[in-house]
Amino acid sequence: MKNCACIAEYNPLHNGHLKLISHIKNELKAETLTVILSGDFCERGENAVMDKYTRAKHAVYAGADIVIELPAVFAAANAEIFATGAMKIVKSLGYVDTLCFGVESGDAETYKKAAAAMLNETKEFKQILKRELETGVSLARAKFNAVKELNLPELDESLVSSPNNILALEYAKAAIKLDTDIELAPYLRENIHNDAALKKGVTSAQSIRLQLAAGNKKKLK
Repeated sequence: MKNCACIAEYNPLHNGHLKLISHIKNELKAETLTVILSGDFCERGENAVMDKYTRAKHAVYAGADIVIELPAVFAAANAEIFATGAMKIVKSLGYVDTLCFGVESGDAETYKKAAAAMLNETKEFKQILKRELETGVSLARAKFNAVKELNLPELDESLVSSPNNILALEYAKAAIKLDTDIELAPYLRENIHNDAALKKGVTSAQSIRLQLAAGNKKKLK
């Protein structure tokens, strides 16, 4: 019996999320789906467009069996803290064996290999990391560049070029640090996460939030 978890904001829940949930239920054949959901505050400390109870209800309507709040101390933090906090909750549940998440590119083995290399902080790695950080790049990019320079030149730049891929990499790192054997199951997204243009069918949460802010609820119906 497969018990799957998703870590989400559902800000708001949209057709892309429905496709992911359908994939979990129908392709991965999960018997249960647990959603670890941000509360009233999301990444970067932004207010969610709907309160946490409404978004949790939407998750249940969409197919979630259990919804557990991700505390704001993790939900509003950077990708590393967000992923580590959420993975601690997933591990502590004791029954989850698979984590499914949306990505722009890459498979499970790619993320696990990159994560393992990024956690292997040798003296040489730290020297390169320091040099990279001095150029002003993000910590995730600096670690990636150091790994690529040292021993994994074939790594794809896309792993640290989009928020979803960066989160996926942090999930993989957290799984190693927490010594959990939870299976990672990346799911390829259909659209760009921050695309501002509203599209028929699957559209980004960003495009929906922009229309809500403009008061164009009829366009979203």
